[in-house]
Amino acid sequence: MSTQSASKLLRATRRRTKRRRHSSRDDRRGAAIVEFAICLPVLVAVTLAFIDLTNLIYFRQTIKIACYDAARAAAEASADAQSVQDTADRLLSMRGVENYELTLPDDFDTIPRGSIVNVELAVPLSEMTSFSGMDLWEDSLDNGVTIETSIIKE
Repeated sequence: MSTQSASKLLRATRRRTKRRRHSSRDDRRGAAIVEFAICLPVLVAVTLAFIDLTNLIYFRQTIKIACYDAARAAAEASADAQSVQDTADRLLSMRGVENYELTLPDDFDTIPRGSIVNVELAVPLSEMTSFSGMDLWEDSLDNGVTIETSIIKE
């Protein structure tokens, strides 16, 4: 084999190697795009689920605070059912909750001082605004959120 033909063979081999390197890099780039396309919807769904979960936690906490404040209003010696209702309404309207049920004892106006007063606040799940538009928690929370607080009347 002559040096001239050996040099042509060497150049041809280098060209093939360069082509392989470029096609290998293109293959890796294509694989990264496919992996991204597969992972992106999963990551978006998980992110939206976490946002909705934190929204649910915030929703429950708002109801707990409203129930506790309504119970504090009920514990006052001069409290009547309307003032307790107004206290709950003020807090829940700040969160945009319009439909709720506040339950006081039937004999609320005649409960003596030092007795336990039970206040129950029930809010349907439809009042919770969903960030993602998915109703992720509808099956786990049958009728909504119900919080009960007991307090001693002053």
